Amino acid sequence: DDFDWTPDPARGFITNNVGSGHGTHVASTIVGYQRSTIGVAPHIVLGVAPKATIIPLLGLDYWLVDCPDPTYPGYHAGKVMFGGGDDWMLCSAIDYVASLAETNGWKIICTNSWGSSEPSPAIRASIDNAITKGVIFVFSAGNDGTDGMGWPGAYPEVISAAAGGWTLQMLGNGTPNIGG
Repeated sequence: DDFDWTPDPARGFITNNVGSGHGTHVASTIVGYQRSTIGVAPHIVLGVAPKATIIPLLGLDYWLVDCPDPTYPGYHAGKVMFGGGDDWMLCSAIDYVASLAETNGWKIICTNSWGSSEPSPAIRASIDNAITKGVIFVFSAGNDGTDGMGWPGAYPEVISAAAGGWTLQMLGNGTPNIGG
C-alpha cells in the first residue's frame, strides 16, 4: 500500500529507454537484419518473411511510480520502476490491429509473446473481433511446460507457439544429457 496506483497518464511511461528487447528480436527474426561494424563488410541475415512490414505496437510497458520508502528494492530518486500492463492496454492494441485490417484491407499476422495464467473475457472479445476482420494471431503458449498453456495462447482460434526440448538437455559443461 505504499504506491499510488491512481491512473495518471503523466505517471511516466518509458517506451524508448528500457525494455527487454524481445520485440526487436522477434521483428529481426521476421524481416532479418544487417549487422555492420567499422572496417567490416555488412553481414545481412534474412528473416523468415523479409518482405513483411512490421508495425510495432506497445501493449505492455514500464513505468515509474512514486515511492516513499528508500529501502524498497529498486528505489531510485523517489521512484520505483514497474512493468506490465492491464486488459485495457492489451485490448487497445488488439483493437487497433483490427481497425487497420478493416480500414485498409491489410492481411495482418499479429505475434504476441505475452500471456496470463487466467483467461480474460475482454481480451478474448477483442481477439474474436479482430479475427472477424481477418487478423491471424500467434501467441506464446506460456512457460509452464506440462502444467498447461497460458491465455490467450490456449484459445483454439489462435496459433500457439512454444519451445520444445528436454529438461536438463545439456549439462553445465555443454555435454548432451543422453541416457542420463
